[in-house]
Amino acid sequence: MNNILSKYDTLLFDIDDTILDFQKSERKAMRIALETVGLKVTDEILDHYHQVNVKYWQMVEKNFINNKEVLYLRHQEFLPLYGIDYDPKEFEKLYRSNLNKLAYVKKNARKVLKELIKTHRVYAITNGAIKTQKNRMKKSNMQQYFIKSYISYELGVGKPDIRFFYIVKNDIENFDERKTLIIGDSLTSDIKLGNNANVDTCWLNEHNKVNNSDIKPTYEIKSLLELL
Repeated sequence: MNNILSKYDTLLFDIDDTILDFQKSERKAMRIALETVGLKVTDEILDHYHQVNVKYWQMVEKNFINNKEVLYLRHQEFLPLYGIDYDPKEFEKLYRSNLNKLAYVKKNARKVLKELIKTHRVYAITNGAIKTQKNRMKKSNMQQYFIKSYISYELGVGKPDIRFFYIVKNDIENFDERKTLIIGDSLTSDIKLGNNANVDTCWLNEHNKVNNSDIKPTYEIKSLLELL
């Protein structure tokens, strides 16, 4: 086993944009939903929605709003910008019905997990709706690689809140922070969770983002293959 993983026995993997390509699922689900309510969709509109969505999830991470509020507040802001008079909560149902069906596995994720489960205890830690995450994991057949999945909506609290970590820690038998590694693509969610919990982290930085924040990963990789 390589130097990065040799000191760990427990791996906590983020799901969206680490194991599953959430960006691809989000864009397709939103395109279908917006076309259903009569909007001619462009890539620019989808990019704009993504920016709004990220803003609201960052508000969740900072505890400004809760997990349930984010699901309709993002649409409450976004839809009027394009003249769409549609109830935000009803639009969320429309959007989510599409999202629940979409699951795209990130490149090399299956290959990497197949190898890691031979040597490590592997768990999933994810912020998201219960039905959506479970459906997407099942549809992609990726749930087979995880001993258990910890979903924020199921736990009542999400990453990077230290309470999320404590729930995971207390649920896993013989859990040792010194032998645990958190792996994910989000500095503000996954890596900050590790910083808050004083646990080592591995930042999947596929797009060569510059980290100007005070959130510091233990390791940085450009591809999941580097874990092997």
